[in-house]
Amino acid sequence: MEEISLAVRIYKKIHRLAKIRATEHKMTLKDYVIYLIMNDVKDNAPINLESVRIPTDNKISEESVNEARKVLDFVSNLLELQKNYEGDK
Repeated sequence: MEEISLAVRIYKKIHRLAKIRATEHKMTLKDYVIYLIMNDVKDNAPINLESVRIPTDNKISEESVNEARKVLDFVSNLLELQKNYEGDK
């Protein structure tokens, strides 16, 4: 499989934790990041933002509500991460 480069800026604390976890799993940091991504993709159905829209008849399906919950949970998790690691800037 062809490889490409990926550059991201992360907080020092997150980088340190990721290196520790990678070492515990006897993996390189690259392999650990790939492992995390693949597990996330495998374990989570993709978020379908189209299904979150409210239909014109103002009836909201259970599927739409569930998709909205997934989006809100995702955003909540991102905000929590940011809050926890703000001091490492």
